[in-house]
Amino acid sequence: MPIDPTGHVFPRTYWTKRFRSFVNLSNLDPAWKNIDLTPPPTNPAELHKETDELLEKKWNGRADRMAEIEFEADNLTPKFARLLVMNDTSHPATAEVIDAILIAGRLAHFYFKDKFNRCRPCQLEPDIDPVVDIPGHPSYPSGHSNQHHMIAFALTEFAPLYKQRLEEIAHRVAENREYAGVHYASDTRAGKELAQKFYPFVRKAYAPEFERARKEWPNPAPLADVESSLSLSLSL
Repeated sequence: MPIDPTGHVFPRTYWTKRFRSFVNLSNLDPAWKNIDLTPPPTNPAELHKETDELLEKKWNGRADRMAEIEFEADNLTPKFARLLVMNDTSHPATAEVIDAILIAGRLAHFYFKDKFNRCRPCQLEPDIDPVVDIPGHPSYPSGHSNQHHMIAFALTEFAPLYKQRLEEIAHRVAENREYAGVHYASDTRAGKELAQKFYPFVRKAYAPEFERARKEWPNPAPLADVESSLSLSLSL
């Protein structure tokens, strides 16, 4: 019996979300590479101050955060999901947006990591003694900070009443990487700065995904407010 392919296509609903997000990376405005990201500090006194801060975190606070540090090394979004009582089944379009942010975020922070090529803290001060494996890429900016702050921006659009708590989660996760000994505080700040400047590009490239996600929430932020915030971020 001859095979007739007419009318047979791969079902969009069967796509793995994160794979679909890779396709839409091509929608990103290439101008994102022109983002003016604050360079890392190079002044010896400033670097000494940063490494001293990490030694202080090692001795005062690291032990209390170990469970979080170990869990967050490979699990990026559960704190947000628990706060908003959501998962892939209850909010599939929102989960797709989060996947898009994670994938696009990696593209951005790896680009700038390569540009600045900053060494990890333990290369300057071995006594920092990281408690997780050293990631296989430079230190600046922090990817955890970049991705988590962008997720917080998106979820704030969908559930604006949770804005403060979402920001606190993003900061806590990013800061935990300092306590782990793999990031300087300036890495964390740069990750947030990149998130603020790159997020409008993600929001535009994945606009259909965001629109579907908005429909999953009862009281999303007004689009006019979202657009105003995006315009402000682009002007930074």
